[in-house]
Amino acid sequence: MGYERYKTLKFARPAPGVLEILMGKEGKLATAGMDGHHELGDVWRDVDADPETRVAILRSLGKGFSGGGDFSMIEAVMRDFAAGVNYGASDPRKDGAAIPELPPPM
Repeated sequence: MGYERYKTLKFARPAPGVLEILMGKEGKLATAGMDGHHELGDVWRDVDADPETRVAILRSLGKGFSGGGDFSMIEAVMRDFAAGVNYGASDPRKDGAAIPELPPPM
């Protein structure tokens, strides 16, 4: 399965059956803009459908696991009510909520 469509996430296969999902940039605290939040939701369905993946590891390339939403996303939501509504109106099964829906073991 290809993960080429993802622009904010990077992927590695350190061992057979293992997929590393990498967020952020080296040396920085990983944050996610709107695209990153949507990709974090979408990726779990792709991982579930990937016959080559038995284990998925989500980690940061930076200093910590996650700093949350980046300031540009927060400012955009504050400036544009519709952007905030559209961001909040995304499928609640996306983002991290989709993880428990994956088949065990996870």
